[in-house]
Amino acid sequence: MNNELAVRNTSIIKNVDDLGRIGKMMADSGYFTDARQAAQAGVKVLAGQEMGFGAFASMTGIYIIQGKPSVGANLMASAVKANPKYDYRVKENTNDVCKIEFFEIVNGQKESIGISEFTIKEARTAGVKNLDKYPRNMLFARAMSNGIRWYCPDVFSGNVTYTPEELGAEVDGEGNVLEVKASTPVIASPEPVFEGEIIEPVNNTPKAENPVEAQEEGKFDEVEFLRNWKHNPNLPSMTLADACQVKDGKGKEYGTHSVERLFYMQNAILKKLSTLTNQEAKDTCTMKLSAINEILSAKANAQQQLDAKKDPFIKKEAEDAE
Repeated sequence: MNNELAVRNTSIIKNVDDLGRIGKMMADSGYFTDARQAAQAGVKVLAGQEMGFGAFASMTGIYIIQGKPSVGANLMASAVKANPKYDYRVKENTNDVCKIEFFEIVNGQKESIGISEFTIKEARTAGVKNLDKYPRNMLFARAMSNGIRWYCPDVFSGNVTYTPEELGAEVDGEGNVLEVKASTPVIASPEPVFEGEIIEPVNNTPKAENPVEAQEEGKFDEVEFLRNWKHNPNLPSMTLADACQVKDGKGKEYGTHSVERLFYMQNAILKKLSTLTNQEAKDTCTMKLSAINEILSAKANAQQQLDAKKDPFIKKEAEDAE
């Protein structure tokens, strides 16, 4: 895969609505067996965007396994080569050991920052699959993923990355996933539908108590909302993949809801939570709030990246507005 194509952010995603449409298109195509639903495809594209990959490269090279994003070794290697700050060189790659030296580029000069080594003995201890078929490929994949985590984690914007094989997926000699065991969806236990979960946001705009809620009555500015959104660290943590699969009272996954709907659902659940006395019901509310918190935070992060990206169309719109 061409490095520039692999690591260049796609220009077709201008906002979170575009992300939803792209996710639906990818899922509906039927070409991606691990992303049959729009929310699953959207998560893959969003994860890839945070790491610097385009939409199609994300769909073909990124897999969400056990709630964690995994990246194929070839895509990892392409990302390092394409990064202006880092480079690597394979010092040795045999059936017994793979050694990869990583470099940081300072003032145009390469400075060695460490060597990632992975041996056949370590591979057998770790239970690496396909060693008999593709020993060099498997050792290279582990040495590459370890090296990125140790020496240049900012290649993927600080995201902890794993190869699919590290997370239990069956891969071929090129590192392509043959089978992905989908993560078990987080489905809320049966409970009464919380008021506000499925209503339209009519005459329910809360008072502007903080910047996030400062929306003009009768209108909802999604972009402005996401720009002001703050992640709530006090809620229990949840992976984005699991958050997207939480279901509302009608069985609809949270990952398919719009930003506006999630905002009103959050307010309704908070209101309901304050009236509950049953601990199980409280836990269910908290779990749903955590899911909304993770999804909105991910979308806010995507919006932040879009704002930071220099886009000639965005610039032209700003000039026309003036």
